Amino acid sequence: MSDSSVPDGKKVLELLKNGKVSVFNQIRKENPRLKIDLTWENLREVKLEGINLCGVILYGADLRWANLSQANLSEANISEAELNGAILNQANFNGANLSKANLSGAQLNGANLSRTNLQNADLSSTNLNGALLSDANLVNVDFRRANLKNADLSRTNLRDAKFRRAILEKTEFKGADLTRANMMGAHLDGATIDEENLSKV
Repeated sequence: MSDSSVPDGKKVLELLKNGKVSVFNQIRKENPRLKIDLTWENLREVKLEGINLCGVILYGADLRWANLSQANLSEANISEAELNGAILNQANFNGANLSKANLSGAQLNGANLSRTNLQNADLSSTNLNGALLSDANLVNVDFRRANLKNADLSRTNLRDAKFRRAILEKTEFKGADLTRANMMGAHLDGATIDEENLSKV
């Protein structure tokens, strides 16, 4: 694709809203340096399974009830975005900034959230079954009533995190900092927690 055919921001937004995943991914493949800024854009209920949004700026974007299953969102800036009820199963968020994002009620089965910054994010009532969150910043994250069964939270910073009534069965917490984390009423059957860290809860 020649430089003259590189889409402007309006065209990019149109492609996304119309679910043109293959066209969008091809544009990104042919224009790897193309910077995409979708700050505060309304992408509610879009269907973008398998889309490549690596490194894209989605600060404050409205992605409520969107379907981004198996999407590549690695290194993206998704801070303060609205992802309530979004379908994000097996999506790749490796290294993304999700600080203060609202993911309440989202589906994140098998998602890769390793090395993410989720500080002060809302993940209440989310489904994170089998999700990978190792080495993530999870300070003050709201996990109340979330399903984290079989999830990997090893080496995470979970200071002041809230796990009230969360499902933490067979969840991996090895090397995690659980200082002042609230696990009241959480289901911990089979969870792996270092004794020294458990004493800080």
